[in-house]
Amino acid sequence: MVKKDVFNHRIKYEKWKQDVMVNGVDDVNSKNSTVIVQYVFDMEQGRNIARGTKKGPRSYIRLNNIRQRLSFLVRLFEARDMKDVCKLTSGDVGELFNDMRSGKLRRRDGGIYKSAGDYVKVFKAFWHWFMKVQRGKGVNVADITEDLDSSSSENSFVYFTLENLKEMFPHFSTDEQVRMLLMFDTIIRSPTELLSLKRTDVSLDFRELTIPEEVSKTYGRTIKLLLCKDELRSYLRNSENDHNDDLFEFTPRVFNTKLKKVATQLFGDRMTKGGMRFTPILVPPA
Repeated sequence: MVKKDVFNHRIKYEKWKQDVMVNGVDDVNSKNSTVIVQYVFDMEQGRNIARGTKKGPRSYIRLNNIRQRLSFLVRLFEARDMKDVCKLTSGDVGELFNDMRSGKLRRRDGGIYKSAGDYVKVFKAFWHWFMKVQRGKGVNVADITEDLDSSSSENSFVYFTLENLKEMFPHFSTDEQVRMLLMFDTIIRSPTELLSLKRTDVSLDFRELTIPEEVSKTYGRTIKLLLCKDELRSYLRNSENDHNDDLFEFTPRVFNTKLKKVATQLFGDRMTKGGMRFTPILVPPA
């Protein structure tokens, strides 16, 4: 089974790779650009991975994340007249990330960085890579990231009940309702997972759904279907799809837009405050 690249992460990365090999990283000086490119290419191949972290090549999702965030951080350092990212001090990085957390340093839209911890994690991973590369050359580099706080502000997840879900059903087709009910039943929130599923991943008695390891966002697992087995049985038996075809076919962006619009109409901003992920359908806390 092949995991679908729903958001074209591989295409985006390959395009960036071709561009930086010719032009370097946008709006970054040549010295820093060379280091960023070397780091990202090493992560693509799984080379010089820091001790204690997962070995092997990074996914295209991860590669795009680290190249974007690290390039952004380097631009911030350069704007502070720190022209060589490899010569930063603990004070330099501590001040930058403290400014991000406190709101002294703001986003372009004036908002506060709510994911400063994610940027810290990216920089830590980069610096530990740099330490390992230099150690291979016989040079010891101090860990300037030891005192950085990588915690993130608590996410305020959107959730609603089965009754809320059923209130939305009249606004969706029968097939869409089956998809929504399965998402609620299994807590699948990744479009990549959902669109990579095959009809054969549903058990013959329609009581279980298996998410294979190779398509899972987290880990492979088998989930008991408590709410949607009858609807799923009817959907599959009435479907003209071949037995080996995809379980669902839809466009995530279109579906997410519809979900957000209907949820806002029925429940107001409480369902969409702070933005909405692929689906807001989460099991409510006990």
